[in-house]
Amino acid sequence: VKEDDLISEDEDEDLVPEFEEKEDDIGDKKDYVRTEEVFALEANKETEKKDELCIGMEFSSDETAHMAYKNYGGKHGFNIRKQRRKTKNGKVVRLLYVCSKEGFRKEPKVKQSYSQTITRCGCKAHMTCYLQKTGRFKIVSFDPNHNHDLGDAGAVLEYFQRKKEDNSSFFYSMQLDEDDMITNIFWADDRSISDYNLFGDVVCFDTTYKTNEYDRPFAPFIGVNHHKQTVVFGAALLYDETTESFKWLFETFLGAMSGKQPKTILTDQSAAMANAIVNVFPETKHRLCVWHIYQNAAKKLSHVFHGAEQFATDFGKCVYDHEEEEDWLLAWHDMLKKHKLTEDKWLKNLFEVREKWAMVYGRQTFTADMVSTQRSESMNNILKKYLRHSYDLLSFFKQYERVLDDRRYKELTADFNMMHTSPVLSATVEMLQHAEEVYTPEVFTLFQKQYAVIGDYVAKKVSKSNMVYEYKVSYRGEAREHLVSYDATNQIIHCSCMKYSFAGILCRHTLKVLDKKNVRRIPSNYILNRWSKKAKARIISSYCSEKPNETVNQSIGKRYSHLCRNFRDIASVAAEHIELTLCANEAASQLLKTLEENKKELVKANAWMLPTSDVKHVEEEEKDYNEVPNARGIKRKASVGRPKNQKVGPHGRYLNVLEVKKRGSSKSSNITTAKKKLSFQVFDK
Repeated sequence: VKEDDLISEDEDEDLVPEFEEKEDDIGDKKDYVRTEEVFALEANKETEKKDELCIGMEFSSDETAHMAYKNYGGKHGFNIRKQRRKTKNGKVVRLLYVCSKEGFRKEPKVKQSYSQTITRCGCKAHMTCYLQKTGRFKIVSFDPNHNHDLGDAGAVLEYFQRKKEDNSSFFYSMQLDEDDMITNIFWADDRSISDYNLFGDVVCFDTTYKTNEYDRPFAPFIGVNHHKQTVVFGAALLYDETTESFKWLFETFLGAMSGKQPKTILTDQSAAMANAIVNVFPETKHRLCVWHIYQNAAKKLSHVFHGAEQFATDFGKCVYDHEEEEDWLLAWHDMLKKHKLTEDKWLKNLFEVREKWAMVYGRQTFTADMVSTQRSESMNNILKKYLRHSYDLLSFFKQYERVLDDRRYKELTADFNMMHTSPVLSATVEMLQHAEEVYTPEVFTLFQKQYAVIGDYVAKKVSKSNMVYEYKVSYRGEAREHLVSYDATNQIIHCSCMKYSFAGILCRHTLKVLDKKNVRRIPSNYILNRWSKKAKARIISSYCSEKPNETVNQSIGKRYSHLCRNFRDIASVAAEHIELTLCANEAASQLLKTLEENKKELVKANAWMLPTSDVKHVEEEEKDYNEVPNARGIKRKASVGRPKNQKVGPHGRYLNVLEVKKRGSSKSSNITTAKKKLSFQVFDK
């Protein structure tokens, strides 16, 4: 028997191995050797696809065993080496794979003039395989324990996999570069995904820095729930803020949310974000954060912004006022002329993107009454109370969980208060009583503010056609008027201020007309469910039968996904109280019994149409999503921190779309590196 040389991936020769073995260890083990064509045998894929390794697992070849341990190491955050390969009669019969930190460095006999970093610490983690009579390699010894900390990449992967084991609806996705370094990360738990399904019509998206030791931009997807509270739909840690990174992130987010695009997305003035949004969210209205525009105006036009000529007031009117484009254009022109800013380049660029920020162009776009990303800014400030620049990624994720728990506890508190208390009505009228019945307290307060002032408004009828009435509504008869049309036949009402379109509650002008027409309750088609007390009321969705051309596995997968969504909602409600949990358990036991009985009846009636050979459990298909390549680590940037003053560049902050791009000597780096996408998306999404 001849022993192969030591095979090591890091070419370190001065080592003292921990696992010495003698040739006679193999000599008498004839049952491990077979001289037939070993590699011609069909591989048993079932054991080779398992995520975890254990004694008794088999592999079809030494290459398969090596890849399995390499993937295992990548998943858990350590590199591996082939330590030994025993051969007999020219055939490999024994394999030993170890952690790269196995053994100790042997001190050189001759003192070197330089020092080399010590990377070995005698780690005993290993996997040993013997060749069986079947021609397959079987794990006969396996030690998963390390005597050193695993890398950040391993800790992150292990954290996400553990979260997924606890809840199969947990979603995470990573992007690796060509060197297998983690660049971008996105994750969302089942509650975030459920919240997006309910309240994901409007998304605020912004990035913040100084939350982790890698100085990565932290990018949460933020929304607002029925209590007007901030909710988190998911979050990301990005390598940079390039179009390519944002495009990957938005595509991943879309996949996690079953392809549902938001109606509106609010962002700051990032060209990279804008480019990605156009590509990934073609059905979504992109609005720019008004708060950021004000900040830029104060900076770019500081010489007039707070001057005696009231530029800030005039600018504010251009942002928020005006219902007709013609009026807005005239006001904009007058503002430029009044403040001698007709040639200002920043304002010219701002004018070019006016449809994304001026209210006159956005009144018809639903924004849940938000006009800026200040919810993201506020959320980022909250996060910074929990997060520290010195945190490693594992600590970061755990602190992020605390943030979510705290936000969700506040929602539970609001739910409790809603069920046990009632807001004070400013007047005992049926309209307010009805509003209090249907709206959450926070939204009712907003509605009541609109209703409380209708006595100060005057409604003059200007036309009538059949049952359609038109009124001009003004504040105490002032010149400024709002045109309100009301169709009494089907109770359809519309105001030129379009508050319902962008905020989801009726304005004071429409309420004045409804009061004049003796309408005492809110028309049902103007009670937006997302603002109601029943916003989170769950219903069992009906199943749409599969298409004729679907395969057996596609049909099973579709039914499985549908049922998972329904039962996830059931589990969410049942988990809120022990009595509900016991009730759900009892009902589930009875349901399972009924299903088994029905299945037997189908078999007896020869109605069980699916051949056994074609039926594969859905969980087997899910394994394809969980194959983890050998992530070598978390990619770091050479420069850290937010490049606030950077005009243009391949990384960090892109040029503000409101600023003039200077075509200088700096060249944008050609980011064409092929990136691999890891999408750990379960079948029930």
